[in-house]
Amino acid sequence: MLRRATAAAVLATGVAAGVSYYKYSTTGRLWGGAWGPEEIPGLEEVPASAPAHPPPPQPSGRAPAHLHPPTRTYPSPHLLAASNPEAVRALRSNSPSPTAAGGRFTDAELMRYAVAAGWLAAAPGSPAAAKCLAAAAAAARRTDAWLASAVWATPAQLVQAAHLAHWAPPGDEGPGARPVLVLRVGAASHEARGRAAAAAYGDVIVTLVQGAVMEGRLADVPGEGRPQDLVVRVDAGGASVLSSTRILPVVRHVATTLNQHFPGRLYVMELHNLPPFATWLVVAVRGLMHATTRDKVVVVGEGGRHAAPPP
Repeated sequence: MLRRATAAAVLATGVAAGVSYYKYSTTGRLWGGAWGPEEIPGLEEVPASAPAHPPPPQPSGRAPAHLHPPTRTYPSPHLLAASNPEAVRALRSNSPSPTAAGGRFTDAELMRYAVAAGWLAAAPGSPAAAKCLAAAAAAARRTDAWLASAVWATPAQLVQAAHLAHWAPPGDEGPGARPVLVLRVGAASHEARGRAAAAAYGDVIVTLVQGAVMEGRLADVPGEGRPQDLVVRVDAGGASVLSSTRILPVVRHVATTLNQHFPGRLYVMELHNLPPFATWLVVAVRGLMHATTRDKVVVVGEGGRHAAPPP
């Protein structure tokens, strides 16, 4: 009985920490030479001499054949921009310039914000459509401000954390040759011992996505056959009740950041090796996402999403 009460208290602590994590993650910090030793209130700190709990072996990152990924239900952002010049003009009048943030805010990128704001569901030219475009422009401005102050991981930090967050190698692309971001959050939950270390791991993930958007891994050019969204493959293997409270804020932060500042870039988020006690994580992550992307979070494996192999 006491053990159950303790586990419940620890999980509650992790949820509470996740609520305040986004504010904390916007402050400056240093990665340092090792994972930080800071304590999380309510958690028993693991001794530095204790070995990290290794996750179970995981395949290369290739998508399982039984998983049916979501299907895009709207035209490509480039086609939307080309066929709706008035909407683009309305967006441009209140959005960052095309040269802001290194050229991030292309017409297609602004249309991604519009789709996330519900513009496709509004009648063309209606007050509701205008309201959606205004909301999309405001969201783009918030991203512009966020980009100016965001904490990015250094190349050395990306190398240090490569075993916990990396792009799948060529040949292991997702459906439609989409890039696959592999996140071993189960292992990270044991290695990232402290709030600063967990926050630094979140910075690594967001830096990888930002690099993909700005450096060509995710194309932003017209034409079919060029991947514009990515597959996020989350491996939770090895996580325990105690260690999961360390990584829950990171998962929440990454989901929130992708949702707010990278709209339309998530093709599917697969949760692999999810422990039975953590199935509620799906609800938590989905609750942070736009309605247009909420169904892109799927559980793969025991009790997860199964379907017949594609032809």
